[in-house]
Amino acid sequence: MSAYLVHEDTIALLASIGAYWRTGPHVGGLYVYATEYPIALTEDTPAFDIFNHDDEEQMYRFHYGAQSFEDLKRELYAGNVVSLQTRYPDDWADLVHYEARQFKEARPVYKDEVTFGEVLGALRCYEYQSCETNGYETSFTKSLVNALTKKVIDIYSDGWEFKRNPDAPIRISLSDLAKS
Repeated sequence: MSAYLVHEDTIALLASIGAYWRTGPHVGGLYVYATEYPIALTEDTPAFDIFNHDDEEQMYRFHYGAQSFEDLKRELYAGNVVSLQTRYPDDWADLVHYEARQFKEARPVYKDEVTFGEVLGALRCYEYQSCETNGYETSFTKSLVNALTKKVIDIYSDGWEFKRNPDAPIRISLSDLAKS
């Protein structure tokens, strides 16, 4: 595998999903359940709760909302950079073509500005470029990706399962579905 620093628009989009996009009239933000702390932990990192999961593993629950848009961008950036450092320990700095401090100018991306396919592509790209770290499966970055994925599904889903229209043909073509 290879890794590169994703475009800052990808990070702004993913942070927008977590911080701004609502799944209902009173529901916003993002809850991230993790066994590890965020990489970019600062005093501005949102408050967290500690609890035991299945009476065995201690978990942390972090809540991000609109006030933590910048924190989410910084965390996504840090997760991607750590992947570069792991994959290319000698020359990772050459691959970092922008810095986290540039995010102050990035604005949120709203749901009506992007397609579902663009959101899924950005999420998949980010995960692929950020998975090179040791212990990725239990990392905060993976927990954040999982939380974003769940929120995207909740936002775009029409229900729990697929039910074919009774008049529809037996064959299902995903490309035909994408066109409609």
